Amino acid sequence: MSNIIYRMGKYTQKTFRASGSGLGKVLGHLEEEVMAVLWTRGEATGKEVLAELTRSRKIAFTTVLTVIERLARKGLLKRDRREDGYHVSPVYSKDEFAAMVSREVLDGVVELSSSQAVAS
Repeated sequence: MSNIIYRMGKYTQKTFRASGSGLGKVLGHLEEEVMAVLWTRGEATGKEVLAELTRSRKIAFTTVLTVIERLARKGLLKRDRREDGYHVSPVYSKDEFAAMVSREVLDGVVELSSSQAVAS
């Protein structure tokens, strides 16, 4: 099944991947991996995120920084400048984010067809 693209909520408005798994329905694969690292650690530098990700895959530092920037623009990460560089941390816990996305998806489904949503 291909991506379903339509207006929904703040975090689901660009793409909703019906075939995705978990938060992969609204986050890209690498975005989901970066968020998983940060939800586990609480906060990290870009280099620390890179170190975690390179345990299971080969990836460029610039790619990790690009994904971190994209997640910050989406309002999912906050950056704190310190002497040793920028530290990033999640704005929402994994449970808070999952609850927001769930509400957005449900609202979007109801908006499409409330009778079908109830029937389902």
